[in-house]
Amino acid sequence: MIWRCVNPAAKKKTSVRAGVKCTLYRAYDGPIPDPHVMASAEKLKDIRPQPGICKLLHGLEGLNLVDSKFGPVPFGSVLSYQCPLELSRDIIKHPGASEFPQLPIEGYNFTFPIDFEPNYIQQCHLDSLIVSEEMSAAIEAETRMQSECQLWSQVRKPRLTASRFREICHVRGELSAKALATRILRGTPQTAAMR
Repeated sequence: MIWRCVNPAAKKKTSVRAGVKCTLYRAYDGPIPDPHVMASAEKLKDIRPQPGICKLLHGLEGLNLVDSKFGPVPFGSVLSYQCPLELSRDIIKHPGASEFPQLPIEGYNFTFPIDFEPNYIQQCHLDSLIVSEEMSAAIEAETRMQSECQLWSQVRKPRLTASRFREICHVRGELSAKALATRILRGTPQTAAMR
């Protein structure tokens, strides 16, 4: 038989399950390097033997700064490559650049030497593909930020796009063609990695 002794004075272990706690009292939000720190470096300059911090502070004068999401940070720091400056995706009009021509160009007719007489159903389908100039301009304006715009996804979903072209060209048989058409119409959800 084994007897177990219990010490009433033994402390119970407490486990903290609150997660990581921030011990930062006040974050510094001024320019880097801080002018007050640089001023204290000048005061420490004449002390002999020199404190080790002087080596660091004198190196800050020639510090290369790069822009980040949080403002200028030292080149090579974690923030410089983990949080780079977010670039705007807006269209930038350069001064002096020529104006893009309004399409369709007046007086230009696209002709092709193919004799094609569509039947009634084919003609109705071709007529449904016609887009007016106003509608084309509206779609273009609304779809500039394509991956973030719902209209772009809706307009592109039923179309045969370049990303599907190879797949369409290599379809063999009616069953695989129907399966491909179903996949195209169903669409593929866009993940963050695809953007």
